[in-house]
Amino acid sequence: EDLNNLPFVVVTPVEISTAASITVNEGSVIKLFTKTDAPLIATAAITRINVLGTFNLISTAQNPIIFTSYHDDSVGGDTNGDGAVTIPQPADWDTLYYKDANATGVTNLTIQYLEVRYGTNGIFYELTNASAVRQPTFRSIVFDTNKNGLRLKAVPNQPASRMVPTIDSCSFFNNGIIPQDKTQTEPGVPIFLENVVQPVYLNNTFTGNLH
Repeated sequence: EDLNNLPFVVVTPVEISTAASITVNEGSVIKLFTKTDAPLIATAAITRINVLGTFNLISTAQNPIIFTSYHDDSVGGDTNGDGAVTIPQPADWDTLYYKDANATGVTNLTIQYLEVRYGTNGIFYELTNASAVRQPTFRSIVFDTNKNGLRLKAVPNQPASRMVPTIDSCSFFNNGIIPQDKTQTEPGVPIFLENVVQPVYLNNTFTGNLH
């Protein structure tokens, strides 16, 4: 947030390149344009943040960083200025995406003290090294009203590509959707695991999820 306590607004997909480093301070609110807002800036791309480099989220338990929909008036105020005309929904924006191409033994990432709301995949962490074992940690994160809360993916058809994440003291509230037609083949879950992913679960809470 800036000095006037206004939220950051992401209007197009953002990529943090491998050589880049961005820092976000505790208590910041980051709102992302929704599918209905994207045409306002002449792009059909749903907003997301791709993390290939360094994304320093200086968050704390007392002042978490919040990633949420542009339509979410409960934090950072009525940013789009329409009162109660628009309300946030699951899959309003895409994802906070982490790409992990590191080898076994390289320092693992810890992501902690966040709130992630109304995404398609709240956090999507993908291992892309076909021969690595990676052990990221997700600690004290609130996943609230996303389609999928936390999505974890290793390389398909590569048994040596293995993720052993620790999911510690996270809260999963109201994730998932009720499919409205045959095109919605993925109803959403609190934790979505793909390929060789073997989590360690510690002290997590699951409430009101649809699947």
